[in-house]
Amino acid sequence: MVSQLEVRRQVFHILSGVFLVTLLAHNIITKFFLLILLIGAFTFSIVSLKSKIPLITWILRKFDRKDSAFPALGAISYLIGCILVLYIFPKDIAY
Repeated sequence: MVSQLEVRRQVFHILSGVFLVTLLAHNIITKFFLLILLIGAFTFSIVSLKSKIPLITWILRKFDRKDSAFPALGAISYLIGCILVLYIFPKDIAY
């Protein structure tokens, strides 16, 4: 049986993917913005190892796997995948 955490994570992935594609397709954000977002996510991940950031800590508690190597590993991997696809493939294939 699938845990509530995994269902929450999968729904979050689907919604964030649709959201990102919509924003990119309407030129609201760019590939460069996603790189900045990745740097921010990595920074928050490192900082959250040492201290608790109110909103970030809550999000990590609700969506992050307990056995991950470091906080927000899934989100960082997801962003890296999105960025790579956008830089490697043409827009119509990447979307």
